[in-house]
Amino acid sequence: MATSAEPDLDLSGLDPAFDGVLRRSQGRCEYFQDRNKRWPFHCDEGGYRLLARLLRAATPVVAAVQAKIEATCGSSSADVVAEGQRIYARKPNMGEHDVTWSQLEYGHLGLQKEYIRYKSVQRLTEAWACLQRAKRAGLFFELDETPLMENESPSVPLRWASLGGGPGFELLAVKWFFEKHFPRYALDLVSLDLEASWREAAEGLGLRFSTWDVRDGDGLERAAGGPVDYAVASYVLKMYMANEPCARWLGEKLNRSRGTGGGLRAALVVSRDENLEAASRLMRDASIGNATVVPLMDPEGGRDDRQLAFAPGGWTRPTNAAGEPREAPLTFPNVPYEEHKRRRGGGGH
Repeated sequence: MATSAEPDLDLSGLDPAFDGVLRRSQGRCEYFQDRNKRWPFHCDEGGYRLLARLLRAATPVVAAVQAKIEATCGSSSADVVAEGQRIYARKPNMGEHDVTWSQLEYGHLGLQKEYIRYKSVQRLTEAWACLQRAKRAGLFFELDETPLMENESPSVPLRWASLGGGPGFELLAVKWFFEKHFPRYALDLVSLDLEASWREAAEGLGLRFSTWDVRDGDGLERAAGGPVDYAVASYVLKMYMANEPCARWLGEKLNRSRGTGGGLRAALVVSRDENLEAASRLMRDASIGNATVVPLMDPEGGRDDRQLAFAPGGWTRPTNAAGEPREAPLTFPNVPYEEHKRRRGGGGH
C-alpha cells in the first residue's frame, strides 16, 4: 500500500485481475505477464512505478468494457465474459493460421476484457524495452533531449502510430518514455486497427484511435491524421505484414524522409518470432522495401528478431549516437523472455 507521499505506488482499487501482478519480493520488484502468475519477471524501481501507473490506467478501461458487456448483453453478460476467457485461453487460430485470434474474435467483448487485463503488462514492458534498445542503437539520435525549463510545456509536434495496435498499450510506453527522455515533444499518439470496437479502450487510455487496415499504405496518413514520424508494429509483422505490398508501402514511407520529408523516421517491430528473415528480406530488397533492418536484440545468443527496427535505406548508426551504453541495465531485464538462450549456452540480458 502506498503512502500519501507516494501516490505513484498506490495499488489500491485495481481490477481484481491485477491482484498480485506487481509486488516487492525479497527486496526486488517482481511482476507477472501470464494470467496464472506462474513466471515472475523482475524490474528496477522505475519499472515498478511504470507498471503501477499502467495498472491504474487499465483498471477503468476494464470496467468500461464490463459495463458495455452488461449494457449490450443483459442477462447473458456472465456467459459473454466466460466465453471471452475461453477464447483467450485456447487461442484457437494459433496452430492452423499462425494468428492469435481471428478478426471476429478480436471484436468479442469478453475477449477484449481479458486482453486488456492480461496483455497490458506484456505489451507495455516489451514496448519499453524496444524503445530503450532503439535509443541505444541511435534511432532517436536526431531528437532533442534538452530538459524542459520550469513552467515550459512540450511544444515540438511528433506523431507515433501503432500499426494494428488495438487498445494501444505500446503507445503508453511511448508516451512515458518520451516524458523521461525527450520531454520537449508534444506527442500525437494514434492506434490504428481494423477492429473498430477497440476505439473506446484506446480513448479510455488517453489515445486517439482510427480504423485502418495494415494493407492500406495509401490511407495511413489519412487514418493517422497526417504524416507519421514513427511507427510501432507489435505482433502484426509476421502475421499480417510479411508480404510484398506491405513491404513496398512501408519502405516508400521510410525512404520518403530522406528526400521531400514527411516520411517515417523508423518503424519498431515487436514479435514472438525469433526469425523474421522473410519479412526482413522484403524490406532490404532494393526493388521492394529498400530499407535498413536494424537488429535490436543481443546477438550473442543467436539470431533473435523479436525486437528490431526498419530505417531508411542506407541508414547507419551515428558514430556519436547519444544514449545509454549497450551494456547498461534495462528497466525490464530479460524482456522479451530469454532464459532458453542461457540453457543452450547463449547470452542474455
